[in-house]
Amino acid sequence: MKKDMKLTPDVEYILEKLCDAGYRADVVGGAVRDYLLGRELYDYDITTVATPDEVKEVFEGHRIVETGIKHGTVTLVLDEGSYEITTWRVDGDYLDNRHPDSVSFSRTLEEDLARRDFTVNAICYNPIDTYTDIFGGMDDLKAGIIRAVGDPARRFDEDALRIIRGVRFSAELGFRLDEGTAIAALAKRELLNNVSAERIYTELKKLLAADGAHRTVALYGDVILTILPELDRIVLPGADKFMTLTAIEKLAALFHLGSASPKEAFSSAMHRLKSDSDSRILGEDILAIIAEHKPSTLYDALKMLSLYGKRAGDSALKLGLALDVWGAEEKLAYETALDLGRAYTVSELSIDGNDLMSIGLSGREIGKALSDILDAVMRGECDNNKDALLAYYREHLA
Repeated sequence: MKKDMKLTPDVEYILEKLCDAGYRADVVGGAVRDYLLGRELYDYDITTVATPDEVKEVFEGHRIVETGIKHGTVTLVLDEGSYEITTWRVDGDYLDNRHPDSVSFSRTLEEDLARRDFTVNAICYNPIDTYTDIFGGMDDLKAGIIRAVGDPARRFDEDALRIIRGVRFSAELGFRLDEGTAIAALAKRELLNNVSAERIYTELKKLLAADGAHRTVALYGDVILTILPELDRIVLPGADKFMTLTAIEKLAALFHLGSASPKEAFSSAMHRLKSDSDSRILGEDILAIIAEHKPSTLYDALKMLSLYGKRAGDSALKLGLALDVWGAEEKLAYETALDLGRAYTVSELSIDGNDLMSIGLSGREIGKALSDILDAVMRGECDNNKDALLAYYREHLA
């Protein structure tokens, strides 16, 4: 493990200011963990013995937002970013399996680290004391293990979200849950029903986006089934193919393989999890394409593009190939359809409603005529230029 941590100028400034004022402060959690693993760092959390009022006094003149002041957290806004600074604390009882009913400030760093979720997130660092690793997080990083701090059952009783977070860390880091943590996670998984749908969905997306998602879903499928009860079972394609998919494509794969009614079950799950509508619609379209379309001819591919668009088509092609429900024939047809540049939407036609009105059409006649003309273009029966399209209409559709 590396012996000193490279800090940004902002973080150095924060630690130095607090230290000069007589308060110990450390970087803690994900930034330290990821630095030791050689991963890219995105944000820095600061833990300190200073109370929120003392932090505000030290940084007087700077903008401070009281983001979570009742839990000891304030956010310091500097030129290069925002930084959460949290006072060492001890949590009270967790009555809802998610939030402590009270917190009290501590004068002991060990007490603060003892309340954290996993040992790899309970390592802290400052330039004077270097690393403080009371619970063996560095050893667990070397061993590739996600281990709860202290009693895992108690950690999960306190905050059930830690169950899915542990599984997500397993996927992101390529680690396994240690035996005691895994047993407790499975035993306590029903507590996840007490966690807000939005938080579950956020963790699920991160898990599925990770390179290690295939192994993790296979290992901890019972946890996945708890947060996705719409699934009948966990079935996975090959790991090498699964890795090529985006998070939403992986989720669609799970529903295609693990549900008797994939699109309906997927839609129900996404509504329950309060997902963003864009992801839900994309997943529904992917599953509809896989179930209802097999673009083995050029026309089939263009028709699919006409109904669902290129984004859903691209994702469906990836998923179809990964699931071995499509093969080289479908891939060739789809890629040829794109390469030809042939129109597959009404907006791409060289005529519009005004052109059809000029030859006497009105109302619903216009929409039907445009649809029929587009179909003729996709079949290759007519070139996409105005004169040819109007001539085709007069000869075949009028």
